[in-house]
Amino acid sequence: GLLKSFQARDDVFFDCWTHLLAQTGFDELDQILFGDITQDKYNIFEYVKAGNFYRQLNDHSPFIDLNSLNKEDHQQGVKEILNITEIKEEFQNLEEQLLATFGKYITENVFAPVMRKLLKTELADLVPNAHLYFGLKRVLALTPEESRELKNIPIHDERLGFHSFKEGVSSIKSFYPHERGVGAWIERLKMELEKANVEVLLNNSVTEIKSESGEIQQVILEDSRQLECDFLIWTIPSFMLIKAAKINLERKLSPPKKLVSCLYHFIVDKPYKTDLHFAHCYDERLKAFRMTFYRNANGQVEKGYPLTVEVLAEEGVDPEKEEDVFNELKEMKVIEADSKYTFSKSDFIKGGFPIPTHQFKKDSMYQNELVSNQFDNLRLLGKASGKSFFMSDVLRETFDCISKLSEVSEIHG
Repeated sequence: GLLKSFQARDDVFFDCWTHLLAQTGFDELDQILFGDITQDKYNIFEYVKAGNFYRQLNDHSPFIDLNSLNKEDHQQGVKEILNITEIKEEFQNLEEQLLATFGKYITENVFAPVMRKLLKTELADLVPNAHLYFGLKRVLALTPEESRELKNIPIHDERLGFHSFKEGVSSIKSFYPHERGVGAWIERLKMELEKANVEVLLNNSVTEIKSESGEIQQVILEDSRQLECDFLIWTIPSFMLIKAAKINLERKLSPPKKLVSCLYHFIVDKPYKTDLHFAHCYDERLKAFRMTFYRNANGQVEKGYPLTVEVLAEEGVDPEKEEDVFNELKEMKVIEADSKYTFSKSDFIKGGFPIPTHQFKKDSMYQNELVSNQFDNLRLLGKASGKSFFMSDVLRETFDCISKLSEVSEIHG
């Protein structure tokens, strides 16, 4: 669902959510996923050109630059950061974590407004590490030279970023197809699975799960197909499994607060003013959350310049007008002031982003524990496990799980 593309017109494709692909660092897994990727079909990056807009466009680094603050505010923020010499590992909420990591001024004047813009929630009501979903682990605080020196000290390395995405890069490569968007990669994987005699069922859902003595015996699909089950790996939210298996809940759960993922797709008539692959918008005055510049990512030069702007909105609130979102691109100076769009389309994915509140985490853990204790031949991964969020993490978690299951299977013949 997150890795699919659609054709707008001619040879122009837009992605629905996730864009760039990245190696996992597991050689065997990367060979399966990316082993046959070649430069004639994919743009291959040694580093990703990620930028951000916070008061002004930074097209050299993905991190918020505190140098964009006025002199007095900057000095206060940097002083508090550098005075922190030790950070504990356990926190009650995101506010406590950020205060301990970046100090009072930066937490209240930078992170609080940014997270309020993104998740419509106060820091104290969010779980620790919620800011990491949006690439907010580090900030830029001083000069490139000073930051480079301070990053030799572990506690500062964890909080301060390099001033260029070209510095500190790992050996991990990233990819983007020259044609047909990121969905082309999924299409290829599906073909490889089918060649290996794996049946892939699309546009279907699980309506019932039958079990006996703590073992899942059968999975019944929406089209009435009955699948005999030796072992089930479940990767979507656990409440769907609870419903399908008709498990009784011992306590009432609160409906999770969710955001609407609003995707605004445009084809612009003039070249972008940036060579970034994507950029986050952290400026609380603007609605945009992330912008993806497809021509920069796919390496192709074709008629028109497609881009996608993502906005996170509250449920029940009228979505932004396309024209207003497009004008924000001009304000951020990522497109020319006199640019026009020759194509536009908006997608609104309701419930696409649950807000990581304390109640949401508590209910998720309860549901995960409930189903895990209910069935012996079940493993929760991905969204269901709650242990991983980003695609590479989910892939590593899944690969590790399946590898261990295979080892056990071989031992027991």
